[in-house]
Amino acid sequence: MITVLTSMATRRLLDDLAQAYHPRGGEVHIVAQGGVDAVRNIRQGATYDVAVLSEDALRQLITEQLILADSETPLSDSPMAAAVRSDAPAYDLATEPGLRQALLECAVIGLSTGPSGRHLRQRFAEWGLGEDEIRVVEAPPGVPVGSLVSDGRVALGFQQHSELLAIPGLRILRALPPGIQTLTRFSAGLLRTCQNPAAARQWLAFLASPEAAAFQPRHGLEPAPATDSRPRRA
Repeated sequence: MITVLTSMATRRLLDDLAQAYHPRGGEVHIVAQGGVDAVRNIRQGATYDVAVLSEDALRQLITEQLILADSETPLSDSPMAAAVRSDAPAYDLATEPGLRQALLECAVIGLSTGPSGRHLRQRFAEWGLGEDEIRVVEAPPGVPVGSLVSDGRVALGFQQHSELLAIPGLRILRALPPGIQTLTRFSAGLLRTCQNPAAARQWLAFLASPEAAAFQPRHGLEPAPATDSRPRRA
């Protein structure tokens, strides 16, 4: 059996892929945690075979020699989206003025502790929007922002599209301004403590296959290209 530790954005994709892989490659056990907790657990010596994390987090663990550098496998590009309750009016977030107006109208907005939350906090600061203008609630690691929206704790929430899709009772708003929209890359890699590297590398090869790529759109994800010319974020 292969054990895989994943952050929440790719959890449902990997569940489906594990089922598809089982007849040919054996059992794959998926464990999902908030990305912050997953990284902490790896640093504390977690004994999984494979990790699937944001590219930035995975590469930091490679630098720390906790993930094998030659095993890095791009998996998914995850766009960000916003959501309100299904019974709430939809905001027009497709332009920067429209988004700024929605932020000012909402009593509370929700962000994640992950890449999308950090990205938005930076943009809000650049716009001069502080606690006097908008009130932000940050979902704890592993808690979907969509759940804060659905139970009324926040009026407007932002997170990876794949994570919002999993929450019932939401109206998902995908159109965001170009300066706000961002893609988060998720990649897989072998932990240094991997107990079955040959089987784990076969699983990674499956993740990079066209068959696996076909599963991604239904989960709000896009297949990551095998090679990438994007400028790297510091």
